[in-house]
Amino acid sequence: MKFDAVNNTVKIDTANPLPVRDADNPARQPFQAHGSNTFVDGGRVISAVTITTVPAGKRLIIEHVSVFGVMLAGQKMIETAITTRLQNSNNGQPLPHDLTINAQGSNGFRDYFVASQDMRWYADAGTDVVGFAERDNTAGGGGDVQFAISGYFVDVP
Repeated sequence: MKFDAVNNTVKIDTANPLPVRDADNPARQPFQAHGSNTFVDGGRVISAVTITTVPAGKRLIIEHVSVFGVMLAGQKMIETAITTRLQNSNNGQPLPHDLTINAQGSNGFRDYFVASQDMRWYADAGTDVVGFAERDNTAGGGGDVQFAISGYFVDVP
């Protein structure tokens, strides 16, 4: 950036760049994680998958969630959600955030499903971020679900 005192102007170009910073969010610490689990024969709901645990002194702001499900041919993934759970506690009820599922097609042996959603969601220190999914049938094993989240940590006093 170059200031011209005679004309009271500032010249900004590649030779004189204007430095820019995000003054409102100086403490953002990028974050991403994933977790997966397999449906078992006789099981309709996949067991909860802990994707990450928020460390002490941090808050996790989740900005995107992606889920990829593989089911036996003819089966459907009918629900998937993400929630938080306070570690070592049964107090309070988690509030799941359901995701919209889209069928992707089949290869004749497996059917594929995707849920991908932008969001603004907060998880405080000491909580597990958990994903779960449900299929419409209990027969057979071998189907699985993969969860991915991205966002950032901020320091919390």
